[in-house]
This record gives sequence, structure tokens and C-alpha cells, in this order.
Amino acid sequence: MKFLIHACPQRMWYVEDFLIPMLREQGAEIVIMASHWGKEGYYYPITDQERYAHEAIDAGVDIVFGHHAHVLQKMEEYQTS
Repeated sequence: MKFLIHACPQRMWYVEDFLIPMLREQGAEIVIMASHWGKEGYYYPITDQERYAHEAIDAGVDIVFGHHAHVLQKMEEYQTS
């Protein structure tokens, strides 16, 4: 079972303290977070994007992807196991 979270980075506490545990209890094997962030036309993520993505992974999200810039930005492997 997979779940997709569309979360506001400013509410990471909600994702970490409530949403991820709830999804795992319901049987989620993979949790994917989609965030609407970044500056349009910028080919590199801004610092806050990377920080929020790392916070999401640290909180238990398996995959984070952002959308909004309308161009490809870098991919990163962070804390793989």
C-alpha cells in the first residue's frame, strides 16, 4: 500500500507527529510527499526546499518530490538504507 502526502513545508510537525504514524498504522509501506515549491524557471532548488525535503525524510517520508518550477531540478539520494 502506498500513500501520497501533499504537504505544506511549514507544517512539517503535522506530517511527523500525526500523518506519518497514522499512515504507517493503516499499512502504508511507502510514503511519498509531494510539495508545491520552488521558483519558476530556476534549475536549482532554493535552500529551503532542500531543508524541508531533508526534514521530511528525517520524519519518516520515503520519497519527496517537488513540483512548481516548470523545469527539471536536481535529484538527490539522502539517507538511504
